[in-house]
Amino acid sequence: KALILANLILDSQEYYPSSLSSEFNHNGGNGYANNYALSEIRKFLNEDFYNTAFNELQKALIETITVDNSASSTGQSTNEYACDDTRDKMFLLSYSEVNDSNYGLTNFSVRTAQGSDYAKCQGLYVCADNNSYWWLRSPYKYNDGDYAYYVINDGRFHEYMVDYICSGVRPACWIKL
Repeated sequence: KALILANLILDSQEYYPSSLSSEFNHNGGNGYANNYALSEIRKFLNEDFYNTAFNELQKALIETITVDNSASSTGQSTNEYACDDTRDKMFLLSYSEVNDSNYGLTNFSVRTAQGSDYAKCQGLYVCADNNSYWWLRSPYKYNDGDYAYYVINDGRFHEYMVDYICSGVRPACWIKL
């Protein structure tokens, strides 16, 4: 199998459309706004994006995998905002995956990404260097459940409120070879 990561930021989406900093019921469960399992961005990737972007042959090659959403996937030993693992076809990379040499993204310059024309039309913020920001699935540990990590235009990590619409989506999936 092989990991596929979009080379462009394909869409501009908020992680979740609210930055409530307390637990609430959404998408079938109770959690914080930065809970990836309950997030709108996960729902978008596995429903709208998956069903629109791929034909039946392509869908047959995409595997359903267990996505690690543990505290360690956020780069922390503990993170009260980490959530249960999910079973997904499409997903965002985690903080730990981007730092893992097996994924080939440990160099800042390799992490940079430009947005598609569609993503720009959807509100993707474009920096002076023509690169943009893209979401990771990892919740940020320190801001009351309403912040998640993303990669900024120069390849470094940052965190921001989950209702930030100007960050983009770089879908990832595993395919059968």
